[in-house]
Amino acid sequence: MDFTALRYFSETAHLGSVRAASERLHISPSAISRQIAKLEHELRTAMFDRRADGMKLTAAGEILQSKVEAMVRAGARQIAYRGPATASGRNRRLILLPDRGREFRGAGAA
Repeated sequence: MDFTALRYFSETAHLGSVRAASERLHISPSAISRQIAKLEHELRTAMFDRRADGMKLTAAGEILQSKVEAMVRAGARQIAYRGPATASGRNRRLILLPDRGREFRGAGAA
């Protein structure tokens, strides 16, 4: 699964329209539609009901959206930025925090 397709899918789901997602992401609506179609083809199911008043998630789309949101939350917990942000981006460091989930992975095996 392509991260770009998931990002466009999630933004469209959040805003309820391809047009609004395209404005927010500064991407053409056709590019977003193509990525969503690619995702739906790969998963072999529709993610949205396309309506005159916008895009509404299908049951499968709601499941995928909840998974994408969980991945984003998990990723946000793993990353911390340190250092002053400058116009050139210098002095900015990316620090990956340790994966605390390792502590629980073996718990069910005992």
